[in-house]
Amino acid sequence: GWSLSQVADLFGISVDRVRRLRESFILEGGGGARPSTKAQRRKMNLEEEAAFLAPFFESASAGTPEVGSIRQAMEKTLGRSVSLSTVYNLLHRHGWGNLAPHMRHRKADGTPRED
Repeated sequence: GWSLSQVADLFGISVDRVRRLRESFILEGGGGARPSTKAQRRKMNLEEEAAFLAPFFESASAGTPEVGSIRQAMEKTLGRSVSLSTVYNLLHRHGWGNLAPHMRHRKADGTPRED
């Protein structure tokens, strides 16, 4: 067999990099490195996401969907914790950009300014 230093010399990379690639290969069942894009790391594909969000969008027809309840449902579905940014990214992928109106300054009187 080849030593790690021989493989590193052959490919022109460090011994540490060869060691990490080997460990990754073994841990992943010979499948190689981790997925490289966000789409490959997602737990649901776009169709599954749309089906998951449908009830929330229907109940939010008068307003915006409740991010906290979506997060809880997503955590229950996936069986792991989910960050708020994940939920916002999910909503953004499905056409919900601005989920809350911009706040106005407390001193604004509402009359248009003249420039």
